[in-house]
Amino acid sequence: MKMEKLVLLTAVVFLHFTVYSQNPKNTQLKFPQPEGRFEIGTTYLNFVDGSRIDAFDNERYRNVFVKLWYPARKSDIVGEAYLEDPGNSLSIILDLFQFPKNFFDQLSSLETNAKLNVKVSNKKRKYPLIVFQHGYSFWINQNSILMEHLASHGFVVASISHPFETCYELDANGDPMTYSFSNLELSKRWAEILNPDVSALIGEIIEVEDPKEASEYEQQMLDQTPLLQKSVHEWSADASFVIDQLERLNKGGHFLSGKLDLDKIGAVGMSFGGAATAQWMIEDKRVKAGINMDGGIRGDLLETPIRQPFMFMVSGNHEYLNNVHFQRGEAASYFVTIEGSRHLDFCDLNVISPEVLKPAGLIGSIDKQRMNQILNDLSLSFLQNFLTDTRTELPQYKEVRMRVRNTTK
Repeated sequence: MKMEKLVLLTAVVFLHFTVYSQNPKNTQLKFPQPEGRFEIGTTYLNFVDGSRIDAFDNERYRNVFVKLWYPARKSDIVGEAYLEDPGNSLSIILDLFQFPKNFFDQLSSLETNAKLNVKVSNKKRKYPLIVFQHGYSFWINQNSILMEHLASHGFVVASISHPFETCYELDANGDPMTYSFSNLELSKRWAEILNPDVSALIGEIIEVEDPKEASEYEQQMLDQTPLLQKSVHEWSADASFVIDQLERLNKGGHFLSGKLDLDKIGAVGMSFGGAATAQWMIEDKRVKAGINMDGGIRGDLLETPIRQPFMFMVSGNHEYLNNVHFQRGEAASYFVTIEGSRHLDFCDLNVISPEVLKPAGLIGSIDKQRMNQILNDLSLSFLQNFLTDTRTELPQYKEVRMRVRNTTK
């Protein structure tokens, strides 16, 4: 399937860059300093699920690459690069998406605040775990600003790379690898993504306030995308598999052993990863609270409501996205609309390439630092309220409209 360019499909879950021939202004990026009291460490894990043959390659088992951020002891070593093996990783991304060669030059030297394999902080006996799931075809680092923020406040964050539906990951040897749009299974899914009838249904879902009518449009959209339905279940299975592996790791043999509080697991996902997060929560009761950042819903949620505390975040032009599922949630439910934002404001790309993405309408008018502050603060407050002993009022901003259900407030 030849991709002349990648598009952002209005509402739900499929975010992709519009490719430009011109190059963005080459400005030096600086990663924001997290506000929490903890230093930040990072490490990588690679798990192979011997019980599942990969649907995209029937000659291999499902291989899941994971990056972790965690509260760390102070160290004098330099921060880890934003991209693993930056030279090779950047080349893979540019080739895959057909970007100009210097499109992301600033990423090759971008240093984060997270330090590789440093010791875990001993300020607390153990730390709650957050599982993050990326957008469709995106990568595990796409929300590093948020991941660092959460780790600096005492969370371990595990970001999962879903094979063949991410732009690149590291193999068991630590070498970057990617997957081609010519992969038959991936091309079939892209045919569903690019189906104009599906796009039209997504547009209706965004604009319809009535839950019953919106549910009918959602069901039609699900019926027309059966392979993406399979994918959201596969991503949910990846997340449960990772928790299984972390439970084993926590018992011994790793420098993080004993430091994970696996009775306090939260979930965050962006775009398609948000849909996978919601599906995972109805399948795996180990997850205690979750956040969907501007992703539509797939999977089984029309039949099974979310029964754990959940926050839906949506961009300013996605007025009624997920309203059906907000109304059906059985625990504390939050619906947050961030005025002036667009889909790619919900990841690091609003900082990395604003000169290109804003004219394309992929990020909005909201100030990028302000947007990241809102994402960081709302996510942290919500997760602290449901995964720790800390209780706070969710912060209020002039750009944020919030609806709340099933709370005592």
